Amino acid sequence: MATKCFLSGKKPVTLKKVSHSHIRTNRKVRPNLQTVTILVGNNKKKVKVSTKMIKKGRTIGLKITKQQYKAARRSAAGLLG
Repeated sequence: MATKCFLSGKKPVTLKKVSHSHIRTNRKVRPNLQTVTILVGNNKKKVKVSTKMIKKGRTIGLKITKQQYKAARRSAAGLLG
């Protein structure tokens, strides 16, 4: 399961949870990812996109080439980052 946004490159962040007695434990904050369908060439692909990118309208009518798709999958920053 993908835990990284395809467009922005957002991924889980590790933080510390601090109790009342100041005991610190690790916790993970995950981005709110939703599945969206985009056009890659003439084919439809389902990718995980953060809700912030959906609200900005970056996924509406998104058409990319196969080379852009492969590069975005490999990069840590995502397609727009």
